[in-house]
Amino acid sequence: MSVVNTIKTLTTTILNLIKTRANGDLSNLTEMGESKLRLSRSVAGYYVGDIGIAIGGIDETENTRRYLNGQTVSLAQFPDFREWLKKRKKASPSAFVSSLTEWNTLRDKSHFKQCGKFYYDEAGDTVKLPYIVNVQGTSDMSALGNLILSGLPNITGRVGALGEENTNYATGAFYQGGDLLTGHGGGKDYPVYLDASRSSAVYGRSATVQPETVTFPYFIQVSVGAEPITSVTNELELNNPFSLFDIRWSDHRIDNLSWLVSNGQFNESSAFPSAYNYLVTQYNNGTDKIDTITYVSRTDVTKTETRSISYRLCKNGMKITKDKDTYDQLLLDTGTAWYYVLGTTESGFYLPQTDGCLQGGTNDNAGAFTPQGIPNITGYFDGHGATGSAYKTGCFAQGNTVSGSKGSGNGFLIDFDASRCNAVYGNNTTDVQPNGVRGFLYFYVGECIQGVNLVNFEAIKAQLTNELTLTMENLNKHRVIESYHNGESWYREYADGWCEQGGRADITTGGGAHATITFLKPFKTIEYTPTMSVTDMSAGYTDGGAIVGTGAEVALVRLSNSQLGLQSQGGYSGKAQRFFWRACGYIR
Repeated sequence: MSVVNTIKTLTTTILNLIKTRANGDLSNLTEMGESKLRLSRSVAGYYVGDIGIAIGGIDETENTRRYLNGQTVSLAQFPDFREWLKKRKKASPSAFVSSLTEWNTLRDKSHFKQCGKFYYDEAGDTVKLPYIVNVQGTSDMSALGNLILSGLPNITGRVGALGEENTNYATGAFYQGGDLLTGHGGGKDYPVYLDASRSSAVYGRSATVQPETVTFPYFIQVSVGAEPITSVTNELELNNPFSLFDIRWSDHRIDNLSWLVSNGQFNESSAFPSAYNYLVTQYNNGTDKIDTITYVSRTDVTKTETRSISYRLCKNGMKITKDKDTYDQLLLDTGTAWYYVLGTTESGFYLPQTDGCLQGGTNDNAGAFTPQGIPNITGYFDGHGATGSAYKTGCFAQGNTVSGSKGSGNGFLIDFDASRCNAVYGNNTTDVQPNGVRGFLYFYVGECIQGVNLVNFEAIKAQLTNELTLTMENLNKHRVIESYHNGESWYREYADGWCEQGGRADITTGGGAHATITFLKPFKTIEYTPTMSVTDMSAGYTDGGAIVGTGAEVALVRLSNSQLGLQSQGGYSGKAQRFFWRACGYIR
């Protein structure tokens, strides 16, 4: 077997190894007729039943995903999804409801009209999907799909007359001030202060109540899909479970070149050509828009700021801008800049960034920025005696009658209850700012050899074979193709026509003696290189015991391309001299 064929065989072996180790293992492919392949459920990406968020929306006509918008799906075309539903209903019955009425009743309880349950109609072979806007993680499998209503810890307390001689009637969020204030009638009262953290430690723990969010629609995987192909060996086109710029959060670094972390870096087009070309195409076909964003200042939380940014709204919902300065300012002010940025002086792009969290949305508001916020608490009351009218509004209410501690007039307690202002207060006792885990935000930027689904292995094989063939041809030029050795005569001929040869010549007389050497392999021209050494045999040493001659000199004469002349120029007259010669050059 030739060296080139050996390399070709090795290349095929390596490619087979790549195929079996690549994401989307080709051994998991099963033929469906002559022109279709079905991708195994073990393919890298989403499994049937997985839920995700799609930045640019999804294409439901591909019949692999469906929006979680409460739609009813016929299961006739999704047998794998039907089997998944049957298994899930058996393993997690809490994620299902028994009737459409129950499904609608649950949805009516939600401010956002959410319902996290499936209604699986086995008789009709349909399923009504959940309607999802926000999702919260849980480790309680019996609570799957449960609706958690929005709420905050309540703020409560009570305050009574706080005159100079009165007992301190301040509880909960209220407390008595330290200095007496003189009223219009000359009496003195203590000031009343409100500190919500005295009612619940959750208040004042964080400056952010409503986390800054970006909205995208949720979807559920209903099929892994099948793609027609022409030839497995010539042009492999497997269904790719990811679309460009799909996102994922991770608590660790992802060792996969197809997923690019979003940390403010500039991404050159030469490194990510598919992603860059996609953004350029979307931008060129987009519509000019301006977003005007109002948000709470991070430098002064009592003020709001407004900033506008120009961009192009793409047909798939992506927002692409070239205004990097405003992008940077929004990121600095709010922690979120959810725009793709195309470079203007260099060919490349920046990814969206946020230090907040992602929130479910709809097709109409995907990618929209939601500033932090909380319902306000308002109301007022005035002082009054036991017989006075109780002037109070909003969160304040009149309490019981109390008497002064030193015989002064009676008064009413003033109760404070934030839930009177908005029902969101007191709806639960959990944190306002949900507990969270920081992670890395990644964007999918296209296929690479590290984890391939779309690889033309025959093209790779041809390229590798061609490169290896050229390399071997260069190596072959220095390969010995013929050699000869007889006593002290020898030669070596190489594949590119180079030849090295040598031997021995004896001159038995002193100065002026000469000898003619005929080459075993004539050279192509007289432009060859001869060299020699001389041994003095005056002491009569035998072969193997000769010493280097003293004072011996010899001249080399290139007589022709086939003969070399030697002539002694010194030494001892009448004494034998032995010459070892070597010549090299091209013989063809």
